Amino acid sequence: METEKKINSSKNIGRVFVLVVSLIVIGISGSYAYFTTSISGTPTQTTISSGKFEVTSSLEGANAIKDLSLSLINPDEVATKAKSLDFNVVSTSNSTINAKYDIFLRGITLSKNLYSSDFKWELVNKDCTDANCVLATGDFSVAEREGSVVEGEEANVSTTAKDLKLTSDSILLHKDTTQNLIFRIWLQNDESRNQIELTNGRFEGKLSISAVPAEMN
Repeated sequence: METEKKINSSKNIGRVFVLVVSLIVIGISGSYAYFTTSISGTPTQTTISSGKFEVTSSLEGANAIKDLSLSLINPDEVATKAKSLDFNVVSTSNSTINAKYDIFLRGITLSKNLYSSDFKWELVNKDCTDANCVLATGDFSVAEREGSVVEGEEANVSTTAKDLKLTSDSILLHKDTTQNLIFRIWLQNDESRNQIELTNGRFEGKLSISAVPAEMN
């Protein structure tokens, strides 16, 4: 609490009001026929195999992140103070092949002042025991606004942004395994400048998982 007061009072920022809504209703389940063809000598020799993948996630029943007072935090406070959502991705026992998946933010509503490098997110592997367990990280300065700027609009006007892919590389999920992840979102303090432009912002988005079968060896 003392750190938060120091950050806010030193820059005369006050509390930043951001509505964060993370609703997930994504589950992927189904069969997939995987075909391989081996040619040796003549193109008449073929080998055909099929597989099934079934992927689900606790995101289907996860509670939304809802907070009307998202405060600026320092980089070393992210793990303890950032707003976060724990979830898993599961390859069920019905799966006979591996899967790979990507994570997106969809249905994004973002106020104009939060297209900022100070508004950050990260995906973390909760099961990781290494020094660096962050799978992906980024900020909303790269978000692409849909529609055109209206002359004279306010700095915190609500806008719609295109879907944002969080994973640069698909994550491998072995058959009949579970991966536990954390999504974090925060406003990062910069002691070198006044960040008053971040106040009275609004964000809304939905985490989404897209899974496909991985190639069989």
